Amino acid sequence: MYKIIIAILLTIGFWGCIDEIDMPNTSSDQGSSFLVIDGSILKGDTIQYLRISHSNPLGNYEFNPEMGCKVSVKCSLGDEYEFEEVEPGIYTTEILPECLIEGTSFQLFVETMDGVKYQSEPEELHESVSVDNIYFEMGDENLGANYYDNGAQFYVDLKAAEQNSKHYRWVVEETYEYHARYVLAGLLDASEKRFIEMQPEELMVCYRTQNLKEVFASSTQKLQVNEKKKIPLNYVPAVTNKLKYNYSILVKQYVLSDAAYEYWNRNMLQNSSSGGFYQMQPSQTKSNIHNVANSDEIVLGFFWVSSYQQKRFVLDKKDRVQVYERICKADTFIMSSNLWIVVDKYLANLGEYPDGRTVYGHVSPAHCLDCREKGGVLDKPDFFD
Repeated sequence: MYKIIIAILLTIGFWGCIDEIDMPNTSSDQGSSFLVIDGSILKGDTIQYLRISHSNPLGNYEFNPEMGCKVSVKCSLGDEYEFEEVEPGIYTTEILPECLIEGTSFQLFVETMDGVKYQSEPEELHESVSVDNIYFEMGDENLGANYYDNGAQFYVDLKAAEQNSKHYRWVVEETYEYHARYVLAGLLDASEKRFIEMQPEELMVCYRTQNLKEVFASSTQKLQVNEKKKIPLNYVPAVTNKLKYNYSILVKQYVLSDAAYEYWNRNMLQNSSSGGFYQMQPSQTKSNIHNVANSDEIVLGFFWVSSYQQKRFVLDKKDRVQVYERICKADTFIMSSNLWIVVDKYLANLGEYPDGRTVYGHVSPAHCLDCREKGGVLDKPDFFD
């Protein structure tokens, strides 16, 4: 190991980004606060979730929980399931798979700490449909300011029997491999005044999994057959470099009632409209939940019931795409061996000149050296070769 370890603290850079923002469905009266109830009963999931909160003024996206509610769901077969508040505003219950039978209906009941009662319209559980083909096409997307980026547009095909539902929603979970820009030599720990040497590429390769926020919904109601081709899913810009190594999507396909489709389709159109929310004002999407004693009260959110099937798509190695190599600033320093500068838990690439007395190195922001800094994990998923 080196006789002398030197590190110099540099300014840590950061990635500029724009995150998707969920526009609260509020009225024009920004002083009003509406109750928001979002939940579902999903065949395929044992634990069922419900979120109860209050809307915030436009521009405030903090979760404002409604706590202490009595929540239950009643089934048309006579069973009743009570929910427990596991976190502020988050309620769960367990329903065994054998209790979720196609053709039965479920109805939500909520009572707040103030004694105000709400209930949903009954929602019927429809039979699930297997996911058909998943594929992609390379193409250009207009990113604004006359700038176009090459990327992969994913699609799904739908093929269902005539007796099945005509309305569907898809939820996409993506997993991708990414690499740190530089190989990490070690970790300098000032508290113990020691250098922890790392194995080559130990923190170089990570894998990240995340649910996409986009809403994908489609219907065959106006078609002669219960089939549809080339339904758009997510678009992956090449500039993200997600397609450079391993990439995969897990697609969950949900069957919807007429009311649930109207709700999700309206949300999809609002979120994907040209220019996004910067050009389109948020509108109130009709809820199937109401105040039992006051039908004029505006209640936001939706209670829906569905079954789903899922299918995974893994990008073939021949289809991997790299357009941009992200730049990580790496500064070089050279110091004589008679000076020791310690920085707590600082990441660095280090080397030693042949004279044995002069140390040189490259220092960079942590995310350039430790792939975990961008939210990924080191464990490689089984579905990647």
